[in-house]
Amino acid sequence: MVNKITGKRLKNLISYDWLKMLALSVIVCIVVILIFNAFAKKPSDGQDFRLVIDQDVIVEEDEIKGVFDTLFDGGVEEGGFSYETLQGQVVYLRGNDESPKSYILGGVYAELNQDDVNILLEDVYLEYIAQNNAVKIDEYLISAKQFLLDNGLCNSLGEFDVNRVNSYFETTRGKDTRFKTAEQIKKGKEDELKRLKAIWNNATALQKCFEEHPELLDERTYLFGAYENTGKFAINLSKLNGNSESGKYIENLFKRSYVKDDQTLYTVEGIYLTVGQTSDADGDLFYEKLAFLYTLIKTYSTFI
Repeated sequence: MVNKITGKRLKNLISYDWLKMLALSVIVCIVVILIFNAFAKKPSDGQDFRLVIDQDVIVEEDEIKGVFDTLFDGGVEEGGFSYETLQGQVVYLRGNDESPKSYILGGVYAELNQDDVNILLEDVYLEYIAQNNAVKIDEYLISAKQFLLDNGLCNSLGEFDVNRVNSYFETTRGKDTRFKTAEQIKKGKEDELKRLKAIWNNATALQKCFEEHPELLDERTYLFGAYENTGKFAINLSKLNGNSESGKYIENLFKRSYVKDDQTLYTVEGIYLTVGQTSDADGDLFYEKLAFLYTLIKTYSTFI
């Protein structure tokens, strides 16, 4: 009889200790998560690439995932994102029932205050540039290379000064928590050299592309206040000629619908790519978005 009672008490004790251990484990997990979130590297605006897409553009999800996979996994030396692009996301512009384009009218829509690259239909595109939001793409390529030259990182032939790059890394990324040990710092300097070379190479390749295919850049004139502004503010995606070798056509990625003779048809005509003016917030990461332009054109045309 005593043995049975003892056995029952022992069973209860084990159950009670197990519950305490389970509760303690949960508490420890919560604390670890809180500590990790508090000290983990948070992407800055420049390290978080945002592709903003007009709600009326039809997007093939598998295709856009493939573009991002190429950018993140293809390697910076192949035109992809560098080590400083920590996150990528697609943001869809949404209007409301009263005003489907309310997100752009007045320039107050939050997403467009932190944009990187936008895919817009013509009406939104025209509103966007009329509010002085988009960069002139040809000038953007020039400024990317000029940034490297002005900082003495390379010469006009694209030959890089490794010592200067190392000093630049120490100045700009020296306090980053990712680079503490000698090995991490060494790797960081190597990655920084690759990143800066990619800016030069991507800009150069895009310049050559637009010189040979000027029809890709859409030129517009608009009034901003009392000033008239003319520039090449977008890439006209309908001018990409497709890449038959890989079977990639821009219509498989972006298109819009329209009605003709009571039939719903689809086209890429009237879809534009713009680059947002976020240089102040992004610093030198402003030029990371060149990787997206380069990869998109290389994937969906034979122009690069």
